[in-house]
Amino acid sequence: MLDLAFLGVGSAFCPQLGNTAAVFQRAGTLYLLDCGSLVFASLLRHHLPEQADSIVVLLTHTHADHAGSLGTLISWCKHVRPLPIHVVHPEESPGELLRLSGITPEQYILHSGMTYADDHVRVQFFHVPHTQAINAYSMLISDGEESVYYSGDAGDIPETVWQGFLKGNVARVYQDVSLHGKKGGSHGEYAWFAEHCPRPFKSRFYPIHLDEACRARALADGFARPTVLDECDTQLSADG
Repeated sequence: MLDLAFLGVGSAFCPQLGNTAAVFQRAGTLYLLDCGSLVFASLLRHHLPEQADSIVVLLTHTHADHAGSLGTLISWCKHVRPLPIHVVHPEESPGELLRLSGITPEQYILHSGMTYADDHVRVQFFHVPHTQAINAYSMLISDGEESVYYSGDAGDIPETVWQGFLKGNVARVYQDVSLHGKKGGSHGEYAWFAEHCPRPFKSRFYPIHLDEACRARALADGFARPTVLDECDTQLSADG
């Protein structure tokens, strides 16, 4: 089951909710969805890198609240507890970000392209609207039993994913939303999802990348609440 556990669910300007990032594990591999500025500290607080044999970072884009501590995590994997770390992104742009941070290519393994697969998961990336300055990508993650969608930052959800969700082919959607969002803008339009997500499906729709007002609204409207490790004070189980 690909039930994601979150290190934070906050927007860039809502650090009290942490940077939006999620984790799951498979057979000793820690999968990390985004690695914002606050994420490395959260990973250590929950002893997640210490439990892993390898780390796979699935990166949606290179804004600081999604990639700001990636270099620190890679350095930790070299100097503190050596273990292989893979960075997965459709473009090679994370390599330039890391180079400017003093991280050399031999310290990590970069995978580019619109798909990624290993022994445990398959990931399909989608180019999504966010900002004009950089490209952003969402991802559909499958483990052979079910598929889940994680938006990162996306002003819209791919129609194929949305229809797959409504037909039951996508088990859960983790979508960034904003009360001020506009369809096709920087973040998902909360009002659109509130109107178009049928009530029986709201238990499988998880609003993320929130400020306090949007979080309260989403819970009041019956949307699902993501599991956040700092709130439930539990560690990630080995089976994800």
